[in-house]
Amino acid sequence: MKLNFKEPSIVLKNYFDGRLDAWKYSRPHLEIKNEDEELSKIANLNLPVNGFAYLQFEITSSLLMRDILYMVRPSNNWARSNRTTLVTEDNLYYSSEYKQLIRSSIYEGSNCKAMEYHMKSIDQNIPQDIRKNYFLYAVSTSYSFACNPRTLSNLIYSLKDTALSNYATLFEKALEDYDKPWNERCAPGDEIHIELPPHNDFNIFESMSIDLKSDLGDYLEVKEYPELGLVSIDCELAGSLSSQLQRQESGIIRSSLIYDIYRLKDLEVLPASQIHTVRTQVIVSRDVAIKIAKTRSCWFAQFDKETAWSWSRIVYAIAKELNLSKNDLLICQGDYKKCKFFEDQLAKLKAGNPEGTTGEVNLPCPFITGLPEVYLLRKKKFDSDSKLMELWKDIVTDNTIDFEVTEYGEELLKNIAKYGYAEKSDNEKLKEETEYILDRYKELI
Repeated sequence: MKLNFKEPSIVLKNYFDGRLDAWKYSRPHLEIKNEDEELSKIANLNLPVNGFAYLQFEITSSLLMRDILYMVRPSNNWARSNRTTLVTEDNLYYSSEYKQLIRSSIYEGSNCKAMEYHMKSIDQNIPQDIRKNYFLYAVSTSYSFACNPRTLSNLIYSLKDTALSNYATLFEKALEDYDKPWNERCAPGDEIHIELPPHNDFNIFESMSIDLKSDLGDYLEVKEYPELGLVSIDCELAGSLSSQLQRQESGIIRSSLIYDIYRLKDLEVLPASQIHTVRTQVIVSRDVAIKIAKTRSCWFAQFDKETAWSWSRIVYAIAKELNLSKNDLLICQGDYKKCKFFEDQLAKLKAGNPEGTTGEVNLPCPFITGLPEVYLLRKKKFDSDSKLMELWKDIVTDNTIDFEVTEYGEELLKNIAKYGYAEKSDNEKLKEETEYILDRYKELI
């Protein structure tokens, strides 16, 4: 059995500091003689003026650390997708701080679940969208993370007395590396020194920690507060879905993941996989709640099953609470030229074609291809049984919609006919439906 590991790393890629300008603008009566000295004074104040500087990091870490960072507010985050490319034994990596634990768990059987989840995460007979839920929290991933110095100061302090303290050290080292006097950012003598404001013993995770757990893994409550313009989404859901829900902009986040893991002083809680449920509460504005429902009912989203790792039940609950119609949930209104994810969809057309973009394992949208029968392929691929898939069935069988095969649909048909699917197991699983579609559109192939 092959186990790969990556060292965690944090690199500060970009730094913008507008603190002094904001300070001077707000106090035009002050005469500032020494700007460096004045900036140091500003950095010694844990005040919102420190939000006028921004740090952008590129991070390689465990999934666990990524999910924790993505709960931090204020911050901006962008994950590298692991659901569209084919994950194999060769390209699955674990974060190296878990090396001893992972090796002993998988090789020596001290945690039989670790072996089970590891094998499922690379089993190509299981659809990618399903097996990604079995990724251990120790799996290595890369992503972007950006915050202001005030947030970073509190974050470093909050991490130091935990099992994740190595990341506090990596953040500090990233700042030091950026401060070097000679690099691509500055000429010799033009030293850059990043000063963080004091943390004032502020633990950034305290208000985000909840220890409430439901007895049922399908707990879900969506509640609107019209007088406040807010919507609360409170649910027990798989870790893989929890990390997506937590990324909503301007949301107030609370999670049992923080309670379960943040206070632990060692890594023995791992390996636990993302299929384990997490109690998560997100409070967002009504507009953001509608955006969540629209985005996650789009064809690209994971909504095929009525499970704790599917968006279906959350979107359905939002739609019911906010009284949204079927048309409200179609973000493109059936016009693929308005698709917000069009470029991502093009990779899906390649299917198993080894040339050009490869590895996309999911199926393209019926509107982009003009092929309503793609619904049959997806339903069979994921054994779909969700309310949102029933909605899509109504859409693709609606006689008022005139489906006409597009150039993108022709490309998909030709690639499937010649190369099959990106996930080899689909060639057998979807054989009957594929033969039907290829025969129906044989004049286009």
